[in-house]
This record gives sequence, C-alpha cells and structure tokens, in this order.
Amino acid sequence: MWLRKKYTLCLLIMLCNAIRVPAIQEVSEKAIKCISFKKMYTLKGHKDIVQSMKILKNGQLVSGSADTTMRIWGMDGACIKHLYNDAGWINSVEELVDGRIACGSNDHRINFWDAKNGTYTTLSNLEKEHIYADALIQLSSGGIAFSTWKGAIKIWDIDKDVCLKTIDTDQHKAWISSLIELKALGCLVTSSWDGTIKMWGLIVVVEICVQLI
Repeated sequence: MWLRKKYTLCLLIMLCNAIRVPAIQEVSEKAIKCISFKKMYTLKGHKDIVQSMKILKNGQLVSGSADTTMRIWGMDGACIKHLYNDAGWINSVEELVDGRIACGSNDHRINFWDAKNGTYTTLSNLEKEHIYADALIQLSSGGIAFSTWKGAIKIWDIDKDVCLKTIDTDQHKAWISSLIELKALGCLVTSSWDGTIKMWGLIVVVEICVQLI
C-alpha cells in the first residue's frame, strides 16, 4: 500500500511538471518578443562620419557630421533640413533654449544656427588655437560650456560673446569626449579618452578623478 501511494505521488509530480514547463516556456517566449527590436529606418544623406546627434524639443533629430553638414530628420526617417557648415566638420551639436542649434567644429569655431531660416551667427571672440569643441552643452545659467583641443573647458557668455571662465583640465591626458552639468551639485563632469571622469566645481575647482578599469 505504501509503495502504491509513493508511486502515485511520483506520477502526479511528473504530470505537474509536464504541464508547468511548457507554460513557463510560453511566457518566456512572449517576454522575449516584447523586448525585441527591429530596424525602422536608415537615415541616409551624410557623406562621412556622423559625430553627434541630439533630439530637439519638437521631437525631430539633428545630426552633425564630418562631411561639414548638419541634417534635421523627422521620425519617419526623412531629411527635413540640410545645413552646410563652412567651418569644417561638426564635432558637437546642442539645441539652445531659444531654439537655435549650436555646433562646434574642427575649424575652431562655434556657430549658432537658425534652422528655419538656414542662417547662422558665429562667436567671433574665440581664440582659434584653443578651440575644438568636441563636447558642447548649454548651462542652466544660459551660457555654454565646451571643451578645447588642449583639454580645457571654456564657459562662455553667448550674449556678450565673452569667456567667463577657463577650467584648465591639464590632468586629462587625452581629448575630452563628453561634458555634462550636474545642476543639483553646481558642477561640470568631463569624460576623456584617457579613461578618466572628472568633476569640476563652477566656483572653486574641485577634482574627483575616477580611473576606469
């Protein structure tokens, strides 16, 4: 009698497992299908490396390229606007609060584009030998901050076209690849090709170096 009960219990366990496993597999397959991706569009038009991209406030995409152009794209993949930048290839793009698009180039210039009219103005007081603007952002104060090819950061008043502060980041051993503002802490953060991330206070320079392994 005891053996019969044990045998019956084993059969019941095997039956439950046979029912449960396919159900788990079905749920797993459905979950995988939900997170799968497929290519929607290929945005064609640039003739060289695409250096930078930014989503604009109106939902469109702006891209800057080494072919010396910026292009504005709709979410259907169509090129809406083609902007030629005579200052050389474009390293960085940023939408300003007033709707203009700022771009930094390898010809030591920063231009501000009015995309609707297809016209731009240039910061004329930059020292050419110091500018590369591989990273460029607008600060909460309204000015801009950008990196230079010598590894410094410049904070610029774009209305008066004057440099407010230069942070000499000579401890970076290579180019600055990106730049962000931590508004809550009142500091800038730079990442570099040298494998480090540094935080800089906007008033008193404070450095925290994190070596990426």
